[in-house]
Amino acid sequence: MAKAALPKEARLKFKAARDFIKERDVVSARAELLGIELGSSFSLFHRMLAACAYISKDFELACSHIEQAMALDPDKQVLIADAIRIYKTKGDEVRTSQLFESFNLDKTDSPAELLRVAVAMKSLLRYSEAAVALEKGLRLSPENTRVRDQYGIMLAMTDRSREALQQWKFSLKFNPLDNQARVCLGRLYLHQNEYLKAIEIFKEILASEEGSIVGKKINLIDAYIRNSSFNEARSLLATVEGMDANPRFHYLWGMLHFRSNDYMLAFASLSRCIELGLDRDHEIIRQISWPASCTSDDKIKNLINSVYPTLDSVFDPFNMLINSQKSLDVQSDAAELLID
Repeated sequence: MAKAALPKEARLKFKAARDFIKERDVVSARAELLGIELGSSFSLFHRMLAACAYISKDFELACSHIEQAMALDPDKQVLIADAIRIYKTKGDEVRTSQLFESFNLDKTDSPAELLRVAVAMKSLLRYSEAAVALEKGLRLSPENTRVRDQYGIMLAMTDRSREALQQWKFSLKFNPLDNQARVCLGRLYLHQNEYLKAIEIFKEILASEEGSIVGKKINLIDAYIRNSSFNEARSLLATVEGMDANPRFHYLWGMLHFRSNDYMLAFASLSRCIELGLDRDHEIIRQISWPASCTSDDKIKNLINSVYPTLDSVFDPFNMLINSQKSLDVQSDAAELLID
């Protein structure tokens, strides 16, 4: 039996609630949802209330609502993906594993749902399964650059960088303004030490109107530093605001000072970077033995040389791209629980 269409008034309230959730206005979103007649009979009602609870970090309530959503619409695979996000954040590995095993890609022909399913699989490090979901999405919609960009990331995660590069180039053929594909290409070029290609791409991204201006600057600064274009890096870094609590920002300053032979400044910047990493309990940063003080240029130089491989494994732009769920400069977005 076909599902009944949502009444117009309910559609408008759901849309308003989604907009409020994207703005993190949980109170207003809940007010819209609770004003829907017989709202609790719709899986979308519970899905959005789960998003509200997730934003509020009430994971028990989020779990309750997403379970109700799945009970109302058991074949909707994107609900399973949302539930994995919630239970994984809650720390319930048993339920997360059960949910993963319940995925059935035959029950969806929606590229958007397949993309969300793949992202959930990626968060569980199930890259091969994620690639299968994305391959199906591309068969259904070859020009869907969001699916193709993520497929490239899955290929990169399984050491198939050349194939990944081709996927992102295909995306740019379909959509020359696809910043996600350009970021992926730029970060891959940096990883492969093709600095001039990376700089060219990141300059194009910086000139575009989409995306965070700070994030675009940071990628270009990284490319400048790795290319030893220190004057350009320093000038651009000086324009970055609101990043004092971001470990990557201080890492870049540290490496810029270090490569400019300003060892005391490098020590101070990297100290702040490591401090922030420890505050966030980053597993790799925890492995670094870093002294509270160091007054000799030679000692600082030796210290930074010794820890650089570890720090670079965290802040290498391409590693950050493929390990975004562990990245220190990527903020999780609770609104991703919503349907696009």
